[in-house]
Amino acid sequence: MTDYPHLLSPLDLGHVKLPNRVLMGSMHTGLEERGDWSRTAEYFAERAKGGVALMVTGGMAPNPEGAVLAGSAGLFTDEDIANNRIVTDRVRDNGGRIAMQILHAGRYAVNPECVAPSPIKAPISPFARSRRRARL
Repeated sequence: MTDYPHLLSPLDLGHVKLPNRVLMGSMHTGLEERGDWSRTAEYFAERAKGGVALMVTGGMAPNPEGAVLAGSAGLFTDEDIANNRIVTDRVRDNGGRIAMQILHAGRYAVNPECVAPSPIKAPISPFARSRRRARL
């Protein structure tokens, strides 16, 4: 492994020290949309067990209007927070760290509740966008 001599060395980010430099970037697996948070937690926990120091979740909506699809996974209700806690706890219990990718789809959402800076409809969505203020 001489091509990457620092890959397995610790990385100090200031607020947290990772045991190595193995990172898993964000990808949308669709697991979050199934509502089976134990399965989602196990998916990420397996990567932590395998030595991934930091992983990033698939995109989570900050509010219902930002969801790619109506009902998509997000982090805006107490239930959402509890569901995501299942995942973060399982990852940490297995030695990993996890960060959430926050995704607001804007005009590219396929969601009748979505908002964007202008009412111009995206070519991939059947919905024109509202300019009303999003709930936070």
